[in-house]
Amino acid sequence: MSAIASQLSREHARENAGRGIRVSSLHHDLTASAAPPLGILYAAVCLVLLIACANVAGLLVGGSPPAIARSAFGSRSAHAVPGLHVNS
Repeated sequence: MSAIASQLSREHARENAGRGIRVSSLHHDLTASAAPPLGILYAAVCLVLLIACANVAGLLVGGSPPAIARSAFGSRSAHAVPGLHVNS
């Protein structure tokens, strides 16, 4: 690219006086301003996932009733209730 720029500067010296050339990635130019907010969003999502895992681990380790642990994993109450009758 520098060879092309030097040739153009020789051919059009008056028009290009005080001008230069810069080559950069289009992807970088379009996404550079979005990197800091995306990093913050990524950190927030990781924090929420960590809290959710800690809550489920606390339910399982804490000796909670099985229905509470089942509901933490997304079981509907219709599926959790028969388990209570079997376990009690």
